[in-house]
Amino acid sequence: MGENIIQDFVKSIIDYNPKIKSNAKLRDDYKLLAAYYTSKKAGKSVTVASLPDIMLTAKLIYNEIEARRECGTMEHNWNPENMKPAAKELFDRLQSDEDPPQNLAEHITEDILIVENAVYLATADSTEIRLSLDEGPLASIVKAKLYKMFPDEIAQKLNVTHPVARSLNPVPLFDLVLKRHEIKPNGLLEPASPQKVFYNIPDLVEACFV
Repeated sequence: MGENIIQDFVKSIIDYNPKIKSNAKLRDDYKLLAAYYTSKKAGKSVTVASLPDIMLTAKLIYNEIEARRECGTMEHNWNPENMKPAAKELFDRLQSDEDPPQNLAEHITEDILIVENAVYLATADSTEIRLSLDEGPLASIVKAKLYKMFPDEIAQKLNVTHPVARSLNPVPLFDLVLKRHEIKPNGLLEPASPQKVFYNIPDLVEACFV
């Protein structure tokens, strides 16, 4: 079966409803999923859907075929002895009571805010940058990046401190955030494309420090 046919089919698997499919359509769709699974296992660059999505949809089709066989509305022989190794592996996994793998990455939909206003100016015209972080490796990294961010004539005047009490009129510079990775079409994660941005101190508001 051509890879293009497989890809066109897989695009619609998220909303796949096996109960409305004919017996013949269920057979064909399962063959397409088995072919896709085999391609993925062989390392081919078929990246339309993730392997967990394929497993979940194949499980839906398998369960529907078995239900129809049991009630006598469909005749179907799986013939696992004639299957290729990867297709047999898929069939064996579907036969077991084990749930298909879940793609947890798809549930990661937002960044995680750790410390709001983790880096801020004491006042709007101050050269004192304050950290809402304890002394340690993380604070040292933040300091190093702050000093590198500014021209030498500004960096030499900077005073990065760890105040006990917050100032009355702070100017937020950075939040401390866990930045999520983007999900690729094949279910893998990739970091967002890095961008280098230059700031003026008054404009440093609610940027993410990662």
